[in-house]
Amino acid sequence: MLPKKIKSKQNQLARIQIERDARKKRLLEQGVSEDRLKKDSTLRHLHAEIRKINRDLAAYAEKMKPKEAPAEKPAKVKGGKEGKAAAKAAAKAKAEKPPKPKKVKGEKIKPEQVEEQAEEKTAEG
Repeated sequence: MLPKKIKSKQNQLARIQIERDARKKRLLEQGVSEDRLKKDSTLRHLHAEIRKINRDLAAYAEKMKPKEAPAEKPAKVKGGKEGKAAAKAAAKAKAEKPPKPKKVKGEKIKPEQVEEQAEEKTAEG
């Protein structure tokens, strides 16, 4: 299906380019200056159509490229000593977060108190 779309877009592109060249030639024969050519609405419209078709053709070319195979991921080991060791290490890494200090309503906690509370919790656990 995509090659049919590409072929039709290429035909449109050729037709619009011929139309643009004919319009430009006709205006130059009438004695229109280059500045007025840039402001001609029909020529600007044809240029925009050409840009649009070129963008579509580039997108179709991207779709036509063969897809690369995804990189293989290492296999996960379930069970066994290696799996258990990895699970324990992950759990330990999560547990190493410093505990939040306890607050008493209306009292400010000093940094020394936070360290003491953290030491107490590690000694208990």
